[in-house]
Amino acid sequence: MVKDIFQVKLAIAESSLAKKLSELVRGAMSFAILNYSDQSKADLLFFQLGQNAAEDLQQALAAVQSGIADEVFLISGTADPKILMPAMRAGVKEFFTQPLDAAEIRGALDRFKERHAQDAGRRDSKNGSIISIFAAREASGPRRWQ
Repeated sequence: MVKDIFQVKLAIAESSLAKKLSELVRGAMSFAILNYSDQSKADLLFFQLGQNAAEDLQQALAAVQSGIADEVFLISGTADPKILMPAMRAGVKEFFTQPLDAAEIRGALDRFKERHAQDAGRRDSKNGSIISIFAAREASGPRRWQ
């Protein structure tokens, strides 16, 4: 079953960035923003990397491992390969550099919805089971192979 509303949490330090991102997420269909301190699990976490990007990346990944969110989108001031590669290996789905491009954010949210629609379709299609039934009987007389 496809979800109607996806829950999003924002771990953004800069208030102006948080405001812009909130507007973009709310403007996209099917997304609602949860308070970061809300104990509910989010479908998506936007996480801003600060001056110590490597440490912040570990915090973002720990948040996912602890069950705060299913997916992470990272935002950083730079596209440092020392951060990008470990982020990709850890399963981060999107990486944005600042200043944010509204079209990129909308595209990422659309891809997020598509992934979840495909996952829901796969789960829904696995509702059946296969049962093999065969008759076992004793053969009368010798077998003849042809």
